[in-house]
Amino acid sequence: MTTPTNAAIWIENNVISFFAAKYRQPVTLFNWDSNVRSAFDLKQAARWKSLGSEINRADWLIAIHIIIDVDSTSWTKCSTIGDIATYLYNLYESHKNFVLKVSGKPNLTKLLKSDAKPTRNVRADAS
Repeated sequence: MTTPTNAAIWIENNVISFFAAKYRQPVTLFNWDSNVRSAFDLKQAARWKSLGSEINRADWLIAIHIIIDVDSTSWTKCSTIGDIATYLYNLYESHKNFVLKVSGKPNLTKLLKSDAKPTRNVRADAS
């Protein structure tokens, strides 16, 4: 899976597709303002956390290297497709900016390609 050109729209479309597939509804039924938390009886904290954990296993979310913190206030406040898409987009942007910052470090390449040997002893006969 490639990095999205317009990440905000790509994330929103994937969130919509997730709910459409999970609840066997047409994607045209969903939009930015769709309150999925109410529509699918996900008001209880445990159900919402479970949904977040399920979304975390989606290939498209894994592909952009983000994970929902199901205990975060930002996640627990989400209710609509727009809320979820915004939350995920903010995580995506934060991760992307972190990667750019880290990759700009001059010693990163040297560290990643280091020929350094492990500092712990590894037994040759360990299985």
